[in-house]
Amino acid sequence: MEFISEINGKTALIYKSNDASDHALLLMFCFSMDEAKEFVQCLRGVSGICFVAIVLERWDACMIPWASKAVKAVPEAGRLSEEIPILLEEIARLCKTTFRKRYLLGYSLGGLFAVFEAAHGRFDGLASVSGSMWYPDLVQYVQSHDYPMVRGAYFSIGDREGGKPSSPFFEVREKTLSIVSAFKEKGISTAFELNEGNHFFQAPLRVRKAAEWLANTPKK
Repeated sequence: MEFISEINGKTALIYKSNDASDHALLLMFCFSMDEAKEFVQCLRGVSGICFVAIVLERWDACMIPWASKAVKAVPEAGRLSEEIPILLEEIARLCKTTFRKRYLLGYSLGGLFAVFEAAHGRFDGLASVSGSMWYPDLVQYVQSHDYPMVRGAYFSIGDREGGKPSSPFFEVREKTLSIVSAFKEKGISTAFELNEGNHFFQAPLRVRKAAEWLANTPKK
């Protein structure tokens, strides 16, 4: 089943596999419908999932929780976080499903938002795919929060990500590994994968890897 709908004033592409009586929700925020369609196409064949891609008009602003010189936008992640319970309720109504698990996926700045939002106790797991783990103070944020519901966390980046030493993205691998270590120290099942290529290489395939890993995370 696949359809486009409006969820709390936002356009969403919803894909539900037809091979299970219950499903795990995979929620992802995207910057365009074309991107959402690419991810749905790559996720076909992953069993037992309901993938919901919500398109955001101010994608960069909605993904950042606090200001940074590297992202020229007013932070709105806190505002989007406040909407999450409404979005989850509407998704369950549209899909006519009480989800057995709820996961939050994010690519690039979306990975930053996934790490930020999952600390609020609404998701069973998260995936940061080529995520902006370089973001200032993010390591400290993870270290200081408990992530009460999270049972699985997946992180991946490309082996050519990072840029020049003068770039704010330069330490992305080092900081990603620091965050991975922080999740492991919390007793959360955590995976890290180093993919081939730069930040944009084979994004749908990287998202599929994350989705498959989350679908097999331990139960509570």
